[in-house]
Amino acid sequence: SRAVKSTAELFYYSIVKIEEKGHNRDQIPSEKLFFLLADIRLARSFHSTKSRTDAVERRLRALTCILHSHPSQETVSAYFLAQPELCSELVDLVRPTVSSTSASSFTVGESNSWNFGSAECSKRGDVRQNSILSLADSPVVPYVIRSLAIETLTALVARRDATGTLTSVAKQVNVLGELGVGKGQYLGLLPTLIRHSLAALNSFLLNDGSHDSSRADVTATETSDNIKVNEESCIDAGLELGLAFLKASKPPQLPLKDQEERALEFIDAVLTLTSAVVSVPSGTAALTDCGIIPALVSTIALDSQVIQNSPAHQSPFSKSSDSADVESYSDCLLKFISAQAIQIIEGAIVTHNNALSAFYELHGIEVLVQRLSVEVKRVKKVSFSQSSNKDNDVVMEDATIPGNLLASNHSPRHNLQASRRVLLFSAVNCLTVVFHQHETGAATPVVPAGGAQLRKPELLQVLTDIMDNVNCYGGVLA
Repeated sequence: SRAVKSTAELFYYSIVKIEEKGHNRDQIPSEKLFFLLADIRLARSFHSTKSRTDAVERRLRALTCILHSHPSQETVSAYFLAQPELCSELVDLVRPTVSSTSASSFTVGESNSWNFGSAECSKRGDVRQNSILSLADSPVVPYVIRSLAIETLTALVARRDATGTLTSVAKQVNVLGELGVGKGQYLGLLPTLIRHSLAALNSFLLNDGSHDSSRADVTATETSDNIKVNEESCIDAGLELGLAFLKASKPPQLPLKDQEERALEFIDAVLTLTSAVVSVPSGTAALTDCGIIPALVSTIALDSQVIQNSPAHQSPFSKSSDSADVESYSDCLLKFISAQAIQIIEGAIVTHNNALSAFYELHGIEVLVQRLSVEVKRVKKVSFSQSSNKDNDVVMEDATIPGNLLASNHSPRHNLQASRRVLLFSAVNCLTVVFHQHETGAATPVVPAGGAQLRKPELLQVLTDIMDNVNCYGGVLA
């Protein structure tokens, strides 16, 4: 690539061009010369897409830090007051994720390119890939910019003033209104983003089991390189040449595994923003009216079904060669997403009675109990299969286990990963809140009391197992 000239060279070149047009340099006001120098510096610093992307990324990171840590809300408020369109611009960075143009350009374009090949393309789950990879890639806004924009919006919503409500900055820029969180705004940005993200995850999980054997060693790059154009098709030469140019001009894609991890990270960021909005009473009411409770419950139920149907030695995301004692990054992200969904439901139940009614109508207690039971059973199965010590019910390394028990077993113990601890704690805590809400009279009278729910065999067995293995699950959970 050609070397970029220095600012001084560009400034001198501009002055020469001005003088060539018959203007004397001495007649140019110094203020205009300063503006010319500033414009040259901007043009030189951000002359490429990468440099502009890096500049936006640095600004978003700095803005997030300021919103989280700056002690003076008046200073931050003055900053946003000087740039009244900043909040709407942050929202616009996320909007292409759920735009019809972005969705159609990805799914239709990718499906058309896959149809050129043989029937092997459909066997590899192109629909499943499109549903989840559309979150990891965008033809309009880079992934890192969209993620940082969500983090900045989260920082703007999550901070509270002395009274526990939104700060003056958040109220001043009307961040909830910009996010489309309001009564009757079913098609607002955040409600649409939540439904779109969870629907993509659900579609991925539904098709994961049938395509798991074929997806392990397949990447997006390898798949696209192995597709052969059908010579007998009726595609004209111009279209074929255009598709070839488009493929050659696009940057190389990340491996399929990395794209899936990006998509899961994006969903986790969306749920983090949702959790901050739900902590505001008006936000809870608006999102509940927009159907957030059914979306979250369905994701938890589907995640439980996938975990239950997958082998005990293999997570839905790990390859067949992975060790059962090693949890993949994608598997950890999925657990954190499920825990986030449970925590959002808990926050909505505490704040809004309609959320509690919707949770009961969807049999949310049964869904949470099943998710809790499936996770505990999976821990026990993996632990028993990986340990030669038959004296312990759940053999997981913990600092509270006596030294003689550790010395009696030379095989590696299964660790209770942080993601699993968070998931188990979130499920137990949410059930506790639900039972407490019923005892205080907030629930409908047709729902059994908390004591009756605790006496059900499935939940009773899970709680008994946790109490019997406090050294493994931790005293906080027990």
